[in-house]
Amino acid sequence: MADRIITLKNIYRILKENDFPIYSDGVFSRAYKRGMTLSSFWEDIFLPSWKDTACGRKIWYSGSSRHKHLSELCNRKLDPAFFGEYAGEIRRDTSQSDFLKQIRKFEGFLLERKFRADPLERKVQAFLLMASEEEEDYGKRAADWFQKTYRDIHCEGIPSSFLAAWDLTVLTLLAIAGPYMQSREMIRFLERADFRPEKLYAEELKEERRQKRRNQMFLTKQVLVGLDALLPRAHFFGREKALFDLEESCRLGSKILICGESGVGKTELVFQYLRDALSRGAYSKIAAVSCRDGLMEGMLKSFDLSDTAHVSEADRYRECLDMITRGDPERTLLILDDLQKEEEGRPALAQILHLPCPVIAISQDLEIRGFYSYCLEPPDEAAAVLIFRHYYGKAMTTREQENLRLYLQENHVTLPVRLRELGEQKGQEL
Repeated sequence: MADRIITLKNIYRILKENDFPIYSDGVFSRAYKRGMTLSSFWEDIFLPSWKDTACGRKIWYSGSSRHKHLSELCNRKLDPAFFGEYAGEIRRDTSQSDFLKQIRKFEGFLLERKFRADPLERKVQAFLLMASEEEEDYGKRAADWFQKTYRDIHCEGIPSSFLAAWDLTVLTLLAIAGPYMQSREMIRFLERADFRPEKLYAEELKEERRQKRRNQMFLTKQVLVGLDALLPRAHFFGREKALFDLEESCRLGSKILICGESGVGKTELVFQYLRDALSRGAYSKIAAVSCRDGLMEGMLKSFDLSDTAHVSEADRYRECLDMITRGDPERTLLILDDLQKEEEGRPALAQILHLPCPVIAISQDLEIRGFYSYCLEPPDEAAAVLIFRHYYGKAMTTREQENLRLYLQENHVTLPVRLRELGEQKGQEL
């Protein structure tokens, strides 16, 4: 009996195993394979809209039987008619934009793990040869078609990561079609002119140019809210060192926790830094998220996600992360306001810590695992006086300033939020 070669499981094995289908140094180093299981890989990488079809929901959103159904899909052990129906749904609903989104997901996965292009290309070619020799008849024909397609690709100027992602996308669609992978409808679908690598990459370049024409891209509304509420830079007193330290940490791509008591000025510091960074063109994308109700809930509320029915929270969360990492992730900044220590150890935070971009978390908790803690202390005495005077709004004599200094010292008034409250009161109360 012929083997089932073109399967989701074997595509995963090409990436995960050094010796399948031929021996190689591996597509990734060992460190980047940790936690990469068959089910988690496909749950992360598979396009959400391909999951959200009538057949897709039976696999991806079937409750307690989900893992069983996903395993059967990955091994091509479901009813043959199911594959034909599922592939038909994907064919009907997939545009060039959708095809490109799946390529981006694969490409992002490869680049994030610093993949090796040569071993992957050799393994894919060997995989196609294996399928053309050992697969079911329809699989042999599909493999032969793919090998011919390889020879016809005009890949000059297309990055190896994009071509590899295209290969993996086409193999995925063939595997999903199962015994219908060589059907006339499927091949006609895959041979669409706008699905060819050179056409898709040209569209990708257009998208990149559209992005570059924008000075910045605010991924969440909270960015503008935070910037609109800032003090004038000239009246942000006593924080020069903190601003410099924060800039240095972000330039290194650090995950930094700005911690300290409520009212000390943590959020003001972060958005003052952001305003300075934007004026220098340091970032192309910025996202700010309120985590008051939890990290995952905050992310889902903050990002403008497609309103797709039946898409799980986990998939929507991964869509948020895709928006952050797409393009040039090292020029992206993520701000997590009011992050709680209870998020430690949860998958949502673990995924944030693996992002290739700098992340600034703001919290009253002095330590959250995975972040470098930067404890913001109250401003010094001279800065405290200036903060009060800013909100007081009237000129003060030298004597009045000295009386103010003594009052603040005796009453231990050092927090900016308290200085603001006092300054806005009538001067005679002092």
